[in-house]
Amino acid sequence: MMFHPLFRKVLYSTASMVSAVLLANVALAIWDKQCEIHDQRNLDRLNELVTQYRLQTGKCPDINMIELFRSGMSDKRLHKTPYGGYYQIDVSQMMVYNPQKPRPREGLAIGRR
Repeated sequence: MMFHPLFRKVLYSTASMVSAVLLANVALAIWDKQCEIHDQRNLDRLNELVTQYRLQTGKCPDINMIELFRSGMSDKRLHKTPYGGYYQIDVSQMMVYNPQKPRPREGLAIGRR
């Protein structure tokens, strides 16, 4: 089957764009998963430090956990999240959380309205 040269160029160009979009989506999904894993590890570690601090001092550290640094329990004054910003303590639940954590994305909605 012979294609007109212009049609062939358009076809190759379209295929290249589709490949680039698919590759970008895969890379974004991998990055999201890595950030999610890193974030959970950080939360587990920080919640452990907060628990140790509470057991040693009888009180909860400040909302930004600077007291963990001052007490020598942490090597960082502020704890960055993988999404930007810093972890904080939810005082009502006594748990560390990530205020910068993005909402889950929906999958590609091609053709949906």
